[in-house]
Amino acid sequence: MLRLEEKPFAAGGMRMCYRAREVLDDGSEVDVVVKRILPNSGIDPEINIMEAMTQMVAESYAQDFNKCCAEIGLAHSIAFLPVSALRVEGIPETLCIEPYLPGDYVKHCDNAGNNETLDEVAQAFSYFTYSTWKAPGCLRHSGSWHLFHRSSDPYL
Repeated sequence: MLRLEEKPFAAGGMRMCYRAREVLDDGSEVDVVVKRILPNSGIDPEINIMEAMTQMVAESYAQDFNKCCAEIGLAHSIAFLPVSALRVEGIPETLCIEPYLPGDYVKHCDNAGNNETLDEVAQAFSYFTYSTWKAPGCLRHSGSWHLFHRSSDPYL
């Protein structure tokens, strides 16, 4: 079960963010964020399925990056939040759901590929994905990174 707030608490370039509480089978509750495509944006809401898949790819690359850092004695560690695609009764489009992380966030780059900061770990990770990916492209995290380098919005 999901208790979704009616009004978004934040919005980005393509999605609105809603606070929610996921009620688990044992009755306990978990704070989560539900993301919904902006209305009238022209973006197909089914892209949220691809967003969730991209997050899984990003986490796989993060684990590889962390392993490489550890092998050469660097203490850097990054992770991507687990994200799922979600259907909610009464809402026609697919949504995304992810854990809520309290704290301060810094946006390191945007969806257009612009760097917002000079964070070396963020740049190293982007280059790592570029240099190790079998297909042309680069995985970048357009979303904000938590102080411990956990990202909430990668893109290919």
